[in-house]
Amino acid sequence: MKFTLSTILALLATTTAASPVDLNTLTTMAAEAAADTGETFHLEVTNNCPFVKEVGLYTVTSDFQMLQMSPPTNMPPGHEIVIAAPFKAIGMRLTGHAEWGSAGGWKPQALFEFGYAAYQDVEGTAYDLSLMEGSDHDIGMSAAPVENGQGSGTCRSLKCYPWDCPGNQGWLDPNQSDVGDAAPDTVCYKGKTDFKIVYCP
Repeated sequence: MKFTLSTILALLATTTAASPVDLNTLTTMAAEAAADTGETFHLEVTNNCPFVKEVGLYTVTSDFQMLQMSPPTNMPPGHEIVIAAPFKAIGMRLTGHAEWGSAGGWKPQALFEFGYAAYQDVEGTAYDLSLMEGSDHDIGMSAAPVENGQGSGTCRSLKCYPWDCPGNQGWLDPNQSDVGDAAPDTVCYKGKTDFKIVYCP
């Protein structure tokens, strides 16, 4: 059996606060920028679905507990928000079903899974998309690193739909045998970079 990225990263997961920032609240964004110590990066989340999504960050701890990392945020169709995520945390996941709370965190759902990665003298973020069997049949998801001036724009973008998801784009089944360049897990070793996440891309 294969384990998804978040399951593997959960073995060493830590907890660090994360907070949502509404793009329509410039004063909140300014305060967030002023308070940024360099230990966070941003998830720029867009809801292109024709219905409301409730998004939030969670982490999976080393003993496989699901912990809420940001308040649930309602996103009407066409709405965008920015969520600040801890750069060096692992076992992290962005969900579009934050209304389920921590208890519902293990249900099948569209997830952006991510966590800190380091190798020799480089560091960055490991990430994947997970739309396991049982996830909403009408919700796809995409994730793309935002260029940070260090080459992160060359890192792999992912796009996955329940009805159309090549093996190198996302997890639909924990028993997928994709390996190497065809694996759905990937790492962007280009330092700290933001990500553009879209529901129903």
